[in-house]
Amino acid sequence: MYKKRIMSVLIPAAGISRRMEGLGSKPYITLFGKSVLYYVLRAFAASPYTGEIIAAVRAGEEDLACRAAAEACPDIPFKTVIGGMTRQESVYSAIKASDDSFRLIAVHDAARPCITSDLINRVAEAALAAGAATAASPMTDTVGVIETSKEGAVISGYEDREKLVRIATPQIFDRKILIAAHETARTNALSFTDDSSLVRSAGTRAMAVISNENNIKITVPADLATASATLSGMINIDEKDAS
Repeated sequence: MYKKRIMSVLIPAAGISRRMEGLGSKPYITLFGKSVLYYVLRAFAASPYTGEIIAAVRAGEEDLACRAAAEACPDIPFKTVIGGMTRQESVYSAIKASDDSFRLIAVHDAARPCITSDLINRVAEAALAAGAATAASPMTDTVGVIETSKEGAVISGYEDREKLVRIATPQIFDRKILIAAHETARTNALSFTDDSSLVRSAGTRAMAVISNENNIKITVPADLATASATLSGMINIDEKDAS
């Protein structure tokens, strides 16, 4: 492992959390007395690759992010930028505010609090080797393809789940590769839901770093119970390691 701080970490955290049924912005919902964003920042602070962290936030939520950072990563340079209307715009704003001396750029969802520094390190190492890498989890369900008929949706075929993964974050890239891909997307008015697909459109394929199902993304209220159960185990492990 390269034990050197060579990575800018970008956290898009400017979404409106419309599916959380009024529980508030996902990054600042508390689990065991800490915000979701706190757990994200803590994991990245524990990685020897992390040189700075930039959160793209909603206007008015800068102080919430800074308070989480003051507790979770006091020794890592941290700043906020105002996010855009889309995730892609938020990531681009954070890129523009990042330190161009860092070789790698990591992008991680603010709503994935169960990320571990071990997974971050593995994705970073893959990115160093290949230029782009993403966390991914294997498919466990049978996957069907649907078509619409006059009777409704019908399953027209099945995909080989051994060849399919769920794309997650962190996603880590060589700085030049990610910036060039974003610039191309902006020039051509192209929109993507994540940075691995954005980079792929520009000709670079991301390595898949397989992780387990615990790297959950909080999307709806029911996900909070799953995240809490996972974090509970992680906190217990941390307490044992500290004793």
